[in-house]
Amino acid sequence: MRGDSWEDAARAGAIGGAYACGTAGTHTSFVDAPTLDGEPARVAGGG
Repeated sequence: MRGDSWEDAARAGAIGGAYACGTAGTHTSFVDAPTLDGEPARVAGGG
């Protein structure tokens, strides 16, 4: 995330952490860039 704002980095960290908590095994399912990009809109009701 080099070059992104700290807000974007914090948001990505929060989404990644929540994703990890919601998967069966944090070592078997990883959040990818499209999920990180789309999740804020989904949570806000956009997707």
